[in-house]
Amino acid sequence: MILDLHGSDEDGDEEWWDDEAALASIVPVRAELAAGDTRLLYLAWLLCVQERELDEDALEPPVPPGLGSESGPLRSLAGFLRLDQDLLATAARASAPLTARAPSAAVLAKWVRRLPVSDKDEVIVRLLQGDGAHLRAELLRRYGGAAVPEALSGGRTVGELLADAETRWEGRQRQAEERKAAERTRREAAAAAAREQRLDALAADPGRAWQQVAELIATKRPTEYDVAVELLTDLQSLSERAGRRKAFRGRIHQLRFEHARKSSLLDRLERAGLVASAAGEMSI
Repeated sequence: MILDLHGSDEDGDEEWWDDEAALASIVPVRAELAAGDTRLLYLAWLLCVQERELDEDALEPPVPPGLGSESGPLRSLAGFLRLDQDLLATAARASAPLTARAPSAAVLAKWVRRLPVSDKDEVIVRLLQGDGAHLRAELLRRYGGAAVPEALSGGRTVGELLADAETRWEGRQRQAEERKAAERTRREAAAAAAREQRLDALAADPGRAWQQVAELIATKRPTEYDVAVELLTDLQSLSERAGRRKAFRGRIHQLRFEHARKSSLLDRLERAGLVASAAGEMSI
């Protein structure tokens, strides 16, 4: 049997994949399927659900165990097929845990001893001929050494799977927005606390801060103007906290008068709302 799986981009165009290293990570799923692991087949069916190729009333097939804990090759295949993770997680809710374990050496030894000599000869010949890719999986399946738990009856419809996946996606989006809002609140609180600390430091010697502003402006460098405006903004907040807005605006008006020819500085003061506040105060 040939199972043909292909991935498509968001526009539905098939994609040629020429990454040998990535392809090598997927190839082992053939051996898993040969050993009786039907998760590959379920993923193929789920891809048809995602591509809306099935009627919404169609029932899902039996859900294989271990769907929520795929092997590395199965995860690579799901990524290549661009399987929707919310749809896959929704389907996995009806999947039993994968409890099968590899047989011990003692169990394998008993199996081998019971094999007919002709079967052993056949295995050795096939191995020498290079037919070893799936030989182990075939033997384990044939002699019961890789028993796979039975799949559970799904019973859900295609429409139910799609609706549940959509609900799960909406829930994740909502949680992501809540996390963003919480992070934004945290950053704002941290910034406010840092600002209060700066204002407390300025309050200890506001005269030194005004002197620093004058020194920065005297350099006539745009980058120093930016630093001066930031410092003036903090001084404005300090004046509001101390109830000395009028005094601050008077000093800003004087600063504007002294540096009336520095258009670059005045532009920065206007964009920071400092000059407008001074002008408004002086017109009262």
